[in-house]
Amino acid sequence: MTVREQYTPGPASGAQVRKDRGQMGAAGWHICFDVLDRLLAGQPIGRIVGPEAMKFGWQRLHTEYAKQFGIETPNWPPQAAQKS
Repeated sequence: MTVREQYTPGPASGAQVRKDRGQMGAAGWHICFDVLDRLLAGQPIGRIVGPEAMKFGWQRLHTEYAKQFGIETPNWPPQAAQKS
């Protein structure tokens, strides 16, 4: 697995931001908005974080966002193989 360490200055704080982690945040926020959508529709499903997010498609979303952002994705085993 190749990890690219690319940092750019952040906003006014000068914080360092990893360019190769945007897909992770996008996938996480995507799930957050799905949870909010369900809540607003009167069908709350509760908080989804950590390993629970994998059950709700985080890995697929991560890969899709990485492709959109032009970022190399890790070679993860299929989700069914991860559960064993």
